[in-house]
Amino acid sequence: VMAMAFTEAVAAEENPSREWSFPVVVLPPKSGWESDEGKSAWLALKVVMEEANATRDGVAGRDVLFLKSQLPTPKDAPAAVDEWRKNGVKVVISLADSETDKLLVSATAADDMPLLLANGEWVSLSEENDRPFKNVFAFDLYYPFRAVALAKYAAFRYKGATVAIEADLNDGQMYPAYDLLQRKLKECGLTTMMIWHNPARRVPLAEDEASSAGATILISCLGPRNLQTTWRRVKEKHLPLEVWYSGPFLPSMPLSLEGLLVADQAHPATRGESFDELATRAWEAERKKVTDRYYAVKARAAGLCAVEALKTSGGKSVADAMSGVSGIPLGDELLDIDKTTHRPASRKVALLRVSEKGLALEHIVEVRSSEVPDSIGPYTGR
Repeated sequence: VMAMAFTEAVAAEENPSREWSFPVVVLPPKSGWESDEGKSAWLALKVVMEEANATRDGVAGRDVLFLKSQLPTPKDAPAAVDEWRKNGVKVVISLADSETDKLLVSATAADDMPLLLANGEWVSLSEENDRPFKNVFAFDLYYPFRAVALAKYAAFRYKGATVAIEADLNDGQMYPAYDLLQRKLKECGLTTMMIWHNPARRVPLAEDEASSAGATILISCLGPRNLQTTWRRVKEKHLPLEVWYSGPFLPSMPLSLEGLLVADQAHPATRGESFDELATRAWEAERKKVTDRYYAVKARAAGLCAVEALKTSGGKSVADAMSGVSGIPLGDELLDIDKTTHRPASRKVALLRVSEKGLALEHIVEVRSSEVPDSIGPYTGR
């Protein structure tokens, strides 16, 4: 099945000789190639491919050929990876969801064929010795980056303040973020106070305890439901506390959580002129509009990273070359792959304030991937 899918993908394009090209397999977003996300990503990749191949020397004297693949099932992932390897695939790019990415990491970890996750926020790239797998890379910071971003913003905005942290020792979803948050707040010179979540506790409640101690901010390291309960009680009591959240603002969470502060790395990625430039080139080349900004810029960045690694390596030891790629445009920043983390050396992170109109940008901080170790522990709550 995978061999057929591979052949069909080649035939679907202009079918240059495989012998003279570097094949790069691309897996679609979870919604598939026919969705807005998939179509936008593919348009971006076609622009990258056509521009790379149009240069005098091409890509180390060859063409690069991006090949559409379908998402393999959990059972088929190892066989798919084996098939790609046999077909001489030089790089695998994934735009897929975290569950698919985890399967791919498992299937390719002992391989030399590079796996580049266009996302990777929820996927650890770390081996047991805390080093990343030699051939696995990702464009996102690991999920506890929010703890670092919130600590940096707290230090910037409230120097010398007391920050209360509400956490649950038994919550495997959020505990790693709490641990990193507390350390970073202390490093930034802020006083922290811990409030351990206990559903059976009646008084004092977390917000009362924080307010009585003179805290300015209450950061919740709990799940979305407990966060909403804390936020509601702070509002009802008119307490002089800001409520911040160390987890992701999920689509299921209501915009009525007015004033809540969250950190997000996707927001900066969609800003800047690079998308407008990409949309113009896609229209000129294909007469098609790019409709999904996020997947277009992520696909373009992944495509450019693969092309640079192939140019540098000439198709040999591509993973080693990828660990040194730099200057990849994403939003209004240029990404350099960090050799020690296999993620960008740094990413811009947006601090967003929730209002009924949506999420409003309040501030941007820079977070280094070395500040967010992959070994911090897996996220178990998605």
